[in-house]
Amino acid sequence: MTRNIAWSSLKFWQSYHARNKAVDWFTGDSIALREIAGGLPECGGRVLHLGAGTSRLAEELGERYGEGVEITHADYSRNAVEELRGRGVGKVVEMDILNREDGERLGTPFDLVVDKGMLCVFVHGDENESIETCLSNIAAVTKKGGDYVMITNDDPDARMDTLVKHGDAGEWDLSRIRSRQVDTDDGFEGWQIQLKRR
Repeated sequence: MTRNIAWSSLKFWQSYHARNKAVDWFTGDSIALREIAGGLPECGGRVLHLGAGTSRLAEELGERYGEGVEITHADYSRNAVEELRGRGVGKVVEMDILNREDGERLGTPFDLVVDKGMLCVFVHGDENESIETCLSNIAAVTKKGGDYVMITNDDPDARMDTLVKHGDAGEWDLSRIRSRQVDTDDGFEGWQIQLKRR
């Protein structure tokens, strides 16, 4: 991905989701979404799908975890939120990850936080301060001992370096970063990178 300052602005995403009613950021129509969902950690509690956009990953998470797991899909674009609500994928909320109070309103921290491309938007479109704020606020909504999984099509070593450089070692166990490659027959190449909350 190339650097694009607009990617971290609400105006950009409101316009993007107004034009694109059901689109998957960087995976397109790839079968990768089912592979991604299938490779996520087991979870018997609460899942937060952060920066959900209008991704079909919302439906795949429902298939992966079933009715016994509470899944909340969050995005800061009202257009994306309305699209997901119209598809009946469950609980959908407006949330700006850079606003800690938005996360606090979600209540009890989550066992698993899943992000497909959201942190990448800040890495490619903003300054270091926003990345650090983003990771700190993700930690705040993740239960101690819980997992944060970032899905990216960036170079995995570069993205893990980002997490080590900007992630607070007091919040994340940076010695336990794990990565898993996701390649599919239709050409998608990406990575799941998993962090453990201290």
